Amino acid sequence: MDILAKYVQSGDVAGVENSLECKIYDPVWFRKPTNKIGDTVLHIAAREGHRRILQTFGKYGGDFEVANLDGKRPLHEAVLGEHLDCVKFLIHHGAVIDTLKRADWEGHRDILLYLLDRDNRLWDTVSNNGRTPLHTAALHGKLEATELLVAMGKYNIDSPDSCGSTPFMDAIRGGHVATADWLLSNQNVNLHKTDSMGREAVHLAAQAGAVNSMQYLIGLCPELVNQPTSTGLTNLHCAAKENQVEIIQYLIQLQCDVNIQDHKGHTALHMAAGGQHMNSVEILLQHGAVDTPNLQGTLARDLARTNTLTQLFDKWAS
Repeated sequence: MDILAKYVQSGDVAGVENSLECKIYDPVWFRKPTNKIGDTVLHIAAREGHRRILQTFGKYGGDFEVANLDGKRPLHEAVLGEHLDCVKFLIHHGAVIDTLKRADWEGHRDILLYLLDRDNRLWDTVSNNGRTPLHTAALHGKLEATELLVAMGKYNIDSPDSCGSTPFMDAIRGGHVATADWLLSNQNVNLHKTDSMGREAVHLAAQAGAVNSMQYLIGLCPELVNQPTSTGLTNLHCAAKENQVEIIQYLIQLQCDVNIQDHKGHTALHMAAGGQHMNSVEILLQHGAVDTPNLQGTLARDLARTNTLTQLFDKWAS
């Protein structure tokens, strides 16, 4: 990182001004990458919320529409950093509110309100993978932003992205119960909607290890404990595959079926053993998991790739 970039990073306005006044830098330097992803000093200033430095760059011919290798412009960095004063400055000085990265914005309420006031069609954005600003706000648990987007937009509340994930699923996966509860209570989302892999929100909570989300969903609907996906996977399968020990323990406390098989005959023990997850395997064996062969005749023990894991199976078999 060169000296100008260091001044910008630290917010040293005097250092920036002195460097520019010494004519060490000309406008072409404002487009010079400072790192491997192509960020310029303009990106850094916007990301860190240094409005006075952005003003200084503007005086010296800085291009506020310069993009890094990911296509992000200074405005996008200011939005992600939740720097409203920088957002206002950049837009006032010609920064374009384009569609490239809008669906990635996490959703600071005041910034969203300002942007929607500038253009009330901004909510209607879909990224290449089918995600909307509402998906992103929900994923990051931005409840106020979620409420604002729903109020000002015309969303299909259960609209899926390219993986079939809805805003409600994203909130659950992220462990943001308040946002999920607001969507469920106020927008009548479909609790049992499935993604492209046949998983409901509860399975995503299990996979992600979002214990609070799991507790919330099962509190609403106790029969979800052993709820299968379209391929017969239960929450326990999903948790065991990802070594989500806390979820496994919680489900066992609720007396889930530890030996239920999916459509291929796999048990949660197969999932844990296939991932070489010692902790999950041991907890399952401790609580009555039986090493049953799947439809191909494979035991969970057969999936062990270390002597330690094999010995664990032997210990509980004896």
